[in-house]
Amino acid sequence: MPTTKTIPRTLNEELSKGDTGEQVLFLQAVLNKLGYLQTKPEEESIGLTAPEAHFDEDTQVALRKYQNFHGLSETGKLDQNTLNQMSLPRCGLPDVNLTSSDFKAQGNRWGKTGLNFKIENITSDLPENDVRNAIISALSFWSKVTPLVFTETNDNNVDIRIKFSTFEHGDGSPFDGQGGILAHGFSPPPNGGDIAGDVHFDDSEVWSVNTPASGIDLLTVAIHEFGHSLGLNHSNVKASVSHRYLHEDDIEGIQSIYGKALQSCGNSVILQSKFGNKGNFELITPLTTGGLAHYWRNNDDPNLPWSSPTVFATGLGRIEALTFIQSNFGIPGNFEVFVRVGERLATMWCDSQTHKWSEPTFLFEGVTGNPTVIQSRFGNKGNFELITPLTTGGLAHYWRNNDDPNLPWSSPTVFATGLGRIEALTFIQSNFGIPGNFEVFVRVGERLATMWCDSQTHKWSEPTFLFEGVTGNPTVIQSRFGNKGNFELITPLTTGGLAHYWRNNDDPNLPWSSPTVFATGLGRIEALTFIQSNFGVPGNFEVFVRVGERLATMWCDSQTHKWSDISYILGS
Repeated sequence: MPTTKTIPRTLNEELSKGDTGEQVLFLQAVLNKLGYLQTKPEEESIGLTAPEAHFDEDTQVALRKYQNFHGLSETGKLDQNTLNQMSLPRCGLPDVNLTSSDFKAQGNRWGKTGLNFKIENITSDLPENDVRNAIISALSFWSKVTPLVFTETNDNNVDIRIKFSTFEHGDGSPFDGQGGILAHGFSPPPNGGDIAGDVHFDDSEVWSVNTPASGIDLLTVAIHEFGHSLGLNHSNVKASVSHRYLHEDDIEGIQSIYGKALQSCGNSVILQSKFGNKGNFELITPLTTGGLAHYWRNNDDPNLPWSSPTVFATGLGRIEALTFIQSNFGIPGNFEVFVRVGERLATMWCDSQTHKWSEPTFLFEGVTGNPTVIQSRFGNKGNFELITPLTTGGLAHYWRNNDDPNLPWSSPTVFATGLGRIEALTFIQSNFGIPGNFEVFVRVGERLATMWCDSQTHKWSEPTFLFEGVTGNPTVIQSRFGNKGNFELITPLTTGGLAHYWRNNDDPNLPWSSPTVFATGLGRIEALTFIQSNFGVPGNFEVFVRVGERLATMWCDSQTHKWSDISYILGS
């Protein structure tokens, strides 16, 4: 079995300048490995097996640097405190890089924010699920404070490979058995060749995920090593990634490379598009820094990876609310986005061939809350129908004549002024009536009301109040449950979490269900968006919520009607 020589754990007497012998040789080997002492060419020719070594000026300077880095007294002597520090289990990368100027010039960072990873094997100390959860959790520490998105893959074309190995394992940095080097993470490209960004764990260690750890805590070590694989060197801040959290030093370091995490505000909107064979998820969210971020999920990939964001419309500043659809203009269909900036409503569109966003065009003023747009079944081409709350109270309904080449917008139909100021709304065109009635749900204070517009007479009904204790923006769809298609409504609650109501459209009395309350552990949810996807039969519900400045997702199995756990997408 290979062995690695190390300095002893106790000293009979201190080592200092002028001393010679095997212990000095071992000290120099450690300082060299950690990046403090540069091996001279003539020393490299004989390696570290020379019969005698001298504690010279270079060794003393290197030892003082080591002591300074680790917060020890800078004696320049190998005393017991210094030896104790050197004896601790540690990362396999140097504390300092003797060619750091070259390192900076080479720009060791990933040139993209969407990274995939592959767990090539696991330790026998832990179940596979525990290893996977620790790895995913460790990566999430970094994704929460940066724009980075990590996706697990089984493909061979992978950015970050993760494996457990012992002793010599083919990367030129052998492990040393239990109790020494725990792991090492390699810098991102362009350095490193095939192992750039990879992370290796010493399988001679006893790995644990318990708290407190019964062995070496895998999560803590993984957080540290992924910092290296993302481009961080060691820090002399003692707390940096030595616990299950990121120190401010770690956060500042990683954000200096990739920038801060994108944070969400306002209401996001999700749809399942006509891109891809399966239909990609397309999500647009306003950003706290201004503008919008567009993410898409590749539903043709079994790993369901999310893209890096496309940020646009930053010139508009902070956007309070948005609504968007994929229209039947263009092939397979352009995205049409409407945003509220202050009390003004603007629109943009994205060409489905070039994927370029247009400049914003301002349409209407005096609006508030969240507007909602659909492409209706009125007109040959399908008119755009937009409803928005007004600052003066009530709602305004505008429609765009898509059969007219000039695409003119109508004057507004103002209704529901008796409700006063409306904070939020959601609306659909249902399959009641021909070609379909409009069904609108509005939040007034903490109460939820509904109205409908007859598709023949174009007259709006009086509002009917349904539920209380609601907040944020509700979302309604007509689902594929039931023969007629039930209405499914999800709304945030003032007490925290979400409530799901459904209306039985097969029953002539159109009764609403009692609420299914879920996600209460998230606390107060400011905004949500949801769809029924083509995953599952007749289709799972996919919900995206904003909690503070973080965006999370859940899904509901259409067979078991059980909601999944939360997964965060962005925000810190």
